Amino acid sequence: MLADLKTLVEVIREAVSGFAGFRSRKARSEAVLDLLCIYFVLLDVATEGRALLKSAGDSPRMTIARAAEVERADILSEWHHALCRQASRLYLLSGRLLGQDALAVAAPPST
Repeated sequence: MLADLKTLVEVIREAVSGFAGFRSRKARSEAVLDLLCIYFVLLDVATEGRALLKSAGDSPRMTIARAAEVERADILSEWHHALCRQASRLYLLSGRLLGQDALAVAAPPST
């Protein structure tokens, strides 16, 4: 999944060069702002996702089992909060990506 996000980030980077075709300066500015928002949220998703995967290890269950009794609640709380932030970011992205005119530059509709 992280590889897919990386690919999407690269597509968005390439799309920025297509903004020269916008006739309206305001439309161009709004599209660039939307793309920047998407880019930075994706960057946060990927960065925190890597950290969460590293923290959980190959087997999250074993990671918790190996942790000291006093650390378990803190670890689970940390993971829970990270997952909640990720869900919030992904929800934001779903709203921004669906029907986004700014992304039409990256993948123009076929006619």
